[in-house]
Amino acid sequence: MAKKNGPPRKATPRPRAEPNPAAHEPSPERDELDDLPWLSEQLNRPDAVDPQLARMRPRINWVRPFLMIAVMVFAGFVMSRFQTELEYYLSSDTPIELGDVTDFASHAATDPTWVPTIPHNRYVSISGIPSRRSVACNPPLRFFKLIGGHVYVEAPMDQEMTTLECEMEKKNKDPSKVDVQFYSGQGRAISLDRTDQRYTALKNFYEAEFGDLFCSSLTEAKKQKRLDDLRQVLREQYKEKHKAYPTDTILQELLDREPVCQNAYLIQDGRAPAGNWTYLAIFIGLALVMLWNVYVLIRWSISTWRALR
Repeated sequence: MAKKNGPPRKATPRPRAEPNPAAHEPSPERDELDDLPWLSEQLNRPDAVDPQLARMRPRINWVRPFLMIAVMVFAGFVMSRFQTELEYYLSSDTPIELGDVTDFASHAATDPTWVPTIPHNRYVSISGIPSRRSVACNPPLRFFKLIGGHVYVEAPMDQEMTTLECEMEKKNKDPSKVDVQFYSGQGRAISLDRTDQRYTALKNFYEAEFGDLFCSSLTEAKKQKRLDDLRQVLREQYKEKHKAYPTDTILQELLDREPVCQNAYLIQDGRAPAGNWTYLAIFIGLALVMLWNVYVLIRWSISTWRALR
């Protein structure tokens, strides 16, 4: 079949896009930048800062440094409480020989000015005859005084017992009875005048039950009353012996020989310096916390100073 030849079709012309005059109009921002070439140059830099951001005031957390200071103060307070424990941990583990407390009385009788040299917060070795026993049940501990001096011993119970068993043993035994067993041991010696409130109950017990007067627990009123009572007793004793009351000078000499109170010591039996490693770990941890807070506080101060310039 023959093809029909017709006139060729004309291509439909595409509409021409009208030029958008707004595309070629400069923006107001661009005009401002063209007017300020130095600002345009600064904004085109890679490290340029938006002027609006630069004008914004920095937001500073003023509470943060006070919290860090509070943490450092608290850590310092706790470290001061563990300072004595740390000193004992770092002390020598060779015990200082103090001898038999029974001999203290004979030394004092020979020389009235003699006093035993017992170092505070040191590892010592001591012996003597226990007396004036007492028991504490939380935790289970035995307390007794060594005959011949003002030396007390704190020793753990011989066996594990419950609080109820401890209370029953405390009731069955009379603390006033002398334990004839001989004590010889090693432990930590501490001055009761330099202890905290932990041994207040112990001092109150021995003061009420046996009349032991501790200088650390005597108030000024108690001390004055003790002086008045002692002065009266010495006057009567002197009159009975010499048939006349002593003069003020003689009475003062007698008072100087009689101590108003006693500087007592406590031996924590079995407490060696190496056993305080827990306090050392706590001390190191608190020290690291303080150093970290000091570091963070310095960084905060530097950044705040730069932001406010």
